[in-house]
Amino acid sequence: MNQLKTDRTKENISKFYRLRAEYNAIAEYRTKGVIIRSRIRWHENGGKNTKYFLNMEKRQHCKSHISKLKTNDDKEINDPKTILEQGKMFYKNLYTAAHCNDSNYELFFENSNIAKLKATQQEELERLLLNKECFLILKQRSKKKTP
Repeated sequence: MNQLKTDRTKENISKFYRLRAEYNAIAEYRTKGVIIRSRIRWHENGGKNTKYFLNMEKRQHCKSHISKLKTNDDKEINDPKTILEQGKMFYKNLYTAAHCNDSNYELFFENSNIAKLKATQQEELERLLLNKECFLILKQRSKKKTP
């Protein structure tokens, strides 16, 4: 840059523009990942890559990062590796199939006071919906809400 101030030859000026283009390409590449992760509407509508995106990613990371975890035995964990291991064990236990006592289910459903449907009611509920019924439901729903 100092050389460009003192020696403004065509060669130095072209070198300056080439280096500036390389710098902009590197900066664009680095911020591209930030923009993708932040998924900000501004960028989709043509917004400029700014410090805002970097701060947005930093805030999002802080929100999603677990820095402290309390275990079942009321211990607090701060070590990231231990936190990951505890999370892994929690979900492993959560989704591991456990043997269930089927007799409890039978007691609940057979001796319950739940009214049973008659055969005609069952048939009515099992039939296919008519186009007219679907159209009526869609017409009655609130705007921007699923039926």
